[in-house]
Parts: sequence; C-alpha cells; structure tokens
Amino acid sequence: MTQRLNLHMTLHALSFGQVSFNILRELYRRKIQCSLFLRGNPDLSAYRVDPQFGAWVERSFNSRYTKLDRKVPTLQLWHIEGSEFRLSDKQALLTFHETDQPTESEINLVNQQDFTFFTSSWTANNFNLF
Repeated sequence: MTQRLNLHMTLHALSFGQVSFNILRELYRRKIQCSLFLRGNPDLSAYRVDPQFGAWVERSFNSRYTKLDRKVPTLQLWHIEGSEFRLSDKQALLTFHETDQPTESEINLVNQQDFTFFTSSWTANNFNLF
C-alpha cells in the first residue's frame, strides 16, 4: 500500500521554508506520495536540489488537485493563526510558538487540530489539550 500525505507549507530560505524543505526531502527519501499545497511563491535558490528530488516536488505540486483526498492526512507547517484551513479530515500542525503565553485565539486554533507539534519551549500542556 502506498503511503500518502497532503502537505500545506512554504518553501523559501527562512525558517519555515527550511523546515519544509527538509521534511519534503525526507518524504521523498521514504517514497511517500504527496499532494503539495504551497503558501506564497516557492524559492529553492538557497538549496542544492537533486534533479530527481526537484522533479518529485514539482509533480507533487502540479498534481495536488487531482490527488487531493480528504481521507489522506494533512501535515500543515505554519503559524498558529492561519492553521484553521483544512485540506482533509485529519490534520497535524507543526508550528512555532515564541511568546511567554498563548492567546485565547491561539488556544482555540490549536484545539481545532487533530495533532499539534511545537518547536519551542511551549508544549501541548500549555494549551490545555489534555
């Protein structure tokens, strides 16, 4: 059975783009079929891109509408605000939180996700998820 994943992320030289690039590279290495939805214009000029990997990224992006399936889980890499948009029934958010405490709207948005992964000192327990 082919593993599949919907992705909603950005590709550029800044932090979110760097994390996205490395996630894509690992998914490519693992031969996971992806529907790639990008935020903003992609910019891969900061990276050395293997031609086969680049072709895979392009195919994942160009076929996103024909391969999109609500039953395939989505990984979204973005700010908490902006994470309310869903591509499928199950969605995980990978985000960064860099303030001393979450706002009420951030708590609500995180609670709308099926899973949320933080890459800062704040954890899910700070959002009263459990």
